[in-house]
Amino acid sequence: MTSTTQHAVRPSILATSLTGLAILVAVWVAGLSIAASAGFSRAELHVVAWVGSPHSPFLDALARTIDVVIGPFVAPLLGLLLVVAALIVARTWRAALRAAVLLAVPWGIAEAMKYAVQRPRPDIRALTRTIPPDTFTSSFPSGHAAFAAALTCAVILCLTAPRTATRTAVIVIGALFTLAVAWSRVYLGVHYPTDVLASIILIPAIAIPLDRITRRMPVLAISHR
Repeated sequence: MTSTTQHAVRPSILATSLTGLAILVAVWVAGLSIAASAGFSRAELHVVAWVGSPHSPFLDALARTIDVVIGPFVAPLLGLLLVVAALIVARTWRAALRAAVLLAVPWGIAEAMKYAVQRPRPDIRALTRTIPPDTFTSSFPSGHAAFAAALTCAVILCLTAPRTATRTAVIVIGALFTLAVAWSRVYLGVHYPTDVLASIILIPAIAIPLDRITRRMPVLAISHR
């Protein structure tokens, strides 16, 4: 890499990182403001009820299946599959480690924000939905939606090449997958729309600069053949 290229890369990484940091802070501040406004949550509860109103056995089964697949018991297996896939595709442990970092760090930050914001879950007394049993944590942002978005970002950034049809297809499929997870959380009445929206905004803002940073770290960098 020439000196000119190095100077061109550094501002790009810095600008991307600062943008990601600004979005992270903005989402955190928004979460604190939303959590402090009981009136906002009451208004949003009407949206939760509306999303859950087209009640049917099929939609119930779909939402509950997503709840299990992205839940704490199955999600680690998906993460392991990602790491193994990165190892097979790139044939180096660095790729596997970088995939694990790109999945775990954004999702971990979202989980930390959940405890920092401490927004209560939707009031089940105002809903007719049957609530899954895993609703003891706070609401903002959605952990399920955050994991789905982090997994999607990690697959895109680690397993596909830029400007290819494969990456475009994975972006579309990943976006639909993440939106399906987001819908399921609101449909089941365990999250407000702003909870899942926060995850969808937050995770790429962390994953993209993290990807650029890890590609420059000697322990994680992968030589292009």
